[in-house]
Amino acid sequence: MTAPERTELSQPLTPAEEHAVALLSQGLTYRQIAEALGCSHRTARNHIENAAAKIPGDLPLQHRVVNWYRGGKVWTFPPET
Repeated sequence: MTAPERTELSQPLTPAEEHAVALLSQGLTYRQIAEALGCSHRTARNHIENAAAKIPGDLPLQHRVVNWYRGGKVWTFPPET
């Protein structure tokens, strides 16, 4: 079985962002992510927010990040005409 294809990012994730996203995808909270990364709660949150800014889509931040990481589609609303 092959891994699902991820949507292309506007910029690659940094190693810290990738690690934080992986932990978020496992269901960890920002505080737990911070503890695992050895950084502050705010820094862990920044890693997730920075990663989310690179992932296209209109889903809420955490949903968009986890969905992308797991190889799911990212949804965008059609432009208003």
